[in-house]
Amino acid sequence: MKGFLILTLPYKQLTALLPQMVARMCERTQDVLYIHLDSSAFGVSSENCSGYKWPLTKSSQFIQRLYGSFSASAPSLDTRVIMSGFKGQINLLNSSRLYPENLFIDHFDAEKLEYLKTKYKYQFDSKEPFALFTDDDVHKSCEEVGVLDDTLNSEESEKVYQNIVAGGTFDRIHPGHKILLMEGLLRCTNRFTIGVADGILLSKKTLAELIEPVEVRIQNLRNLLEDMDPSIEYCLEPIEDPCGPSGRDPRMEMIIVSQETVRGGHFVNKTRLERNLNELDIVVIELMDDANRKECEEQKLSSSSGRMRLLGTCLHEPNLSGKPEPPPYIIGLTGRSASGKSSIAKTLEGYGAHVIDCDKLGHKAYAKDTTCYSKLVDIYGVKILTESQEINRKALGAEVFGNKEKLEELNLLVWPEILRLLKEEVSEQRQKGTKLVAVDAAVLLEANWDKHCHEVWVCVLPTTEAVRRICERDGCSAEQAEQRLNRQLPDRERVRRAHVVLCSLWDKSYTAQQVATACQRLQLDKTGDQPSPHES
Repeated sequence: MKGFLILTLPYKQLTALLPQMVARMCERTQDVLYIHLDSSAFGVSSENCSGYKWPLTKSSQFIQRLYGSFSASAPSLDTRVIMSGFKGQINLLNSSRLYPENLFIDHFDAEKLEYLKTKYKYQFDSKEPFALFTDDDVHKSCEEVGVLDDTLNSEESEKVYQNIVAGGTFDRIHPGHKILLMEGLLRCTNRFTIGVADGILLSKKTLAELIEPVEVRIQNLRNLLEDMDPSIEYCLEPIEDPCGPSGRDPRMEMIIVSQETVRGGHFVNKTRLERNLNELDIVVIELMDDANRKECEEQKLSSSSGRMRLLGTCLHEPNLSGKPEPPPYIIGLTGRSASGKSSIAKTLEGYGAHVIDCDKLGHKAYAKDTTCYSKLVDIYGVKILTESQEINRKALGAEVFGNKEKLEELNLLVWPEILRLLKEEVSEQRQKGTKLVAVDAAVLLEANWDKHCHEVWVCVLPTTEAVRRICERDGCSAEQAEQRLNRQLPDRERVRRAHVVLCSLWDKSYTAQQVATACQRLQLDKTGDQPSPHES
């Protein structure tokens, strides 16, 4: 449900009223809240707005506090401060997305109401606005007014530009992104170019596999910007080098960066000078602390922390059409080598899950005197047997190593037998009344065994950490470990088919929290009572 809040009180009073504003808006709005800071908040009337030099720094300070307050108390509320009709234009630009279900004003003032109905005619549209503050609230705020820091009101901080540029990942937009964009829009009169990181620029990002596709990020960014100020021309493009368009466009005048990307701004200027282009003014935005920071997360508001909070949650609802009727409810658990899936499977046992280890089923599939055993000996000969006439897995692996056709031939022989054994064990657990089964299978997705599971849980891990763990566990070289990982399905491909993603990069307790989150959705606990995930 959308809400639209018009702020008209003096901005210093609004600062004092921020805690009440946030609390009262959270009670009345859920999905999206548009906020417009009317010119009257800075003592600018419709009569003297034309030609007025807008107080950029004061505006910036107050809007930062707005975003910070809502972020701390209502992190799930998508708050958007609208910039059009604010930077000296008296009329709010018309946009169908800005037609709210609910309209709010900070304080009911009969004299000001007619002015508001004219200026915000599309938002009013026969709606009666709800006033957040009473006369008593406003009177008390006059006594509590604090003075905003005006020391930044220098000529440079008030400077505006025709063409500006910024860059970033912009994954799952958060208030830190909105502040950066707001600072840019306050200073932009014509065109705002933004390079959206992709490809190799994402390789070192935390949980890069969970970053949304660049097309999705660009569209989400465009929607936000067009809400904030549709009067600006936006040029958004994916980039795979540190400079992107900022290193080649002669029309650009200013680049906006955060405190942690200042070096990137200087690198852009160095590149531009080498190409005989003008240097860009660099505007630096302070980082915002994350008031809802949890263990292992970054101190600042960041997309990385946002992705960490997705771990253990349901990324999309499973489609149970055509799946076996639970119970048992079957979870397919998969991941690359050293991803921690076996440890997570062990944790699931604590929630009453029966774990089926498909690696052990693989041994059983071609045990001595089975049909599969005979076929393997017929194809590869006795050289794949041990002295006791069992299948030597290392010798068998050496036969197909580096040969894609031979490997596919082996898989077509062994995988169906493992699936048969898997179905048998699930059937046995159904007869025993088991509520939950976890299928621990490295090749769950490659073998399409996920079709026989109700949902898929994927364990991811950065390659550098996976290599370290493999070397420590198996005593092999880093090169050998990397080769092994490269032969496996990449994490990004696994995540695309995952309902739940888990990561064991941090300490064990953090991994356990992820599993607990996932089990909570399935209504599982460690009491031994495991109702069906479909029971309410």
